[in-house]
Parts: sequence; C-alpha cells; structure tokens
Amino acid sequence: MTKRKKEMIQDSYSVGQVEAIAIAEALIKISKPCALAIKDITKEINDRAGAGVKVWETDLEIRKLMEDQGLFTYEKRLSLNGYPNYILMNAQLHEELKGKKPEEVSESIKAHLVKVGKVLEGKM
Repeated sequence: MTKRKKEMIQDSYSVGQVEAIAIAEALIKISKPCALAIKDITKEINDRAGAGVKVWETDLEIRKLMEDQGLFTYEKRLSLNGYPNYILMNAQLHEELKGKKPEEVSESIKAHLVKVGKVLEGKM
C-alpha cells in the first residue's frame, strides 16, 4: 500500500476509530504484560469523544481494528464484574500465556488487567 493510500485511509477514520488506534498503540508500547477489557475500552472511547459526539463503532469493530494494530484477543470472554468481556492484550502477555492450562490463563489475564487511562498516560 502506498503512503498516500495509507493517509487517505487514516483521514477517513471516525473519532472512535482514532481513539481505538491510540489506545492500541499505547498498549503495544508497554514492555510488560498487560491486558484491557473491551467494555473499559469502549467506555474510554466514548468518554474521550466528548459530549455530543456519537461513537458508532461496535465492540466487534473496535476489537478488530485494535487487532489490526497488533493486539491479541483472548478467544473466550471472561466474566468481569458479572459481565462477559473480550480481552485485548499486548504481545508480552500473549507470549506469557502460551502453554498454560485454561484455568491458569484466565487467572493470569485477570492479574494483568489494567485501566485504559493508565495505559494512555504511560504510567505502567
């Protein structure tokens, strides 16, 4: 893909897509294993978009866009605070989970969950 084509695509992104990419890029830069819950991500995107701005992207669209940036999604949804959530993680956590038993994987993911705000601030 040419540089101009990439610029055209980036210019066409909505507010929600721009925020999702910013969160994904920030999580990728963190050198320690970290994970984010999709519901926390979508809440942060809506908060950052501001009052009066409607974010139309679904959880699925946001998740797929973030995967395209280089994040990994845990194949099962984990129950967090009584709600099922997809989990997006950086490469460090994805690598750490390889070879673990299923019950160990979910506990390890929960231990590495962080808040979106901390990821964006770089305070990890």
